[in-house]
Amino acid sequence: RVIAPRDNVVLMLKFPYFEEKPTSKNRSGVIKYLTYVPFSQDLNYEEFIKSGGEYHQSVVQAAHDDLLTKNVKSRAVSGKLVAEVIPMDFVAPLPFLEQTDLAEMFITFDGAVERVLGNLGYNEQKAYVNTCNSMGACGWVQFTNRNGSGTYSTIVRKYPEAKLIRDFKTGAGDHVNSMEAAMLLYDDNLALLVKKFGSRILEHPRLKELLAAAYNGSPLRVVDALRKAQTLQQ
Repeated sequence: RVIAPRDNVVLMLKFPYFEEKPTSKNRSGVIKYLTYVPFSQDLNYEEFIKSGGEYHQSVVQAAHDDLLTKNVKSRAVSGKLVAEVIPMDFVAPLPFLEQTDLAEMFITFDGAVERVLGNLGYNEQKAYVNTCNSMGACGWVQFTNRNGSGTYSTIVRKYPEAKLIRDFKTGAGDHVNSMEAAMLLYDDNLALLVKKFGSRILEHPRLKELLAAAYNGSPLRVVDALRKAQTLQQ
């Protein structure tokens, strides 16, 4: 917020970040600058929020359509395509889940959603491109790639026909590519649930929530929770 001079608004930030050379052994690299429009109440205009929503939906649709065009087969349901098994509304909330926190969602749900939509409306593909948390999760849907053996590289390897961008930072930062990777991760996690509980898991009334939990907290924890729930019911 600009206190002085009065009636001024921040329209853009220029943020420095260090880009290390891939082959460097002594952390040499260059300082680059990321320019973006920050969300603020001064720029909280309805047209930007609407534009962000339209952009978000267009990316989810593009990711779904691309997987459909590539005929990427599901690992969870034999004879089906990933685009047929994983509904778009399952993965559409991910940018909002990953770019907010639980307290924020409880305190100001509409405000939290508007902040994400505003950022997307102002910046579109540039939004969250270089956003990484302390655990090394990057991009608008927060993929990890710990030393080349994280979730992102695993999905690239398991679904070669999807032809995802192999470079982690580039792939996690690309909105359509990372949304495709998220759909594939949902399918891969679902495959584990089907293996553990059989095809009846596909009819679970809270499958959407189960897969969201698997995405954020490991499918093995979901398996453990379901087994404990079954034990309690018995």
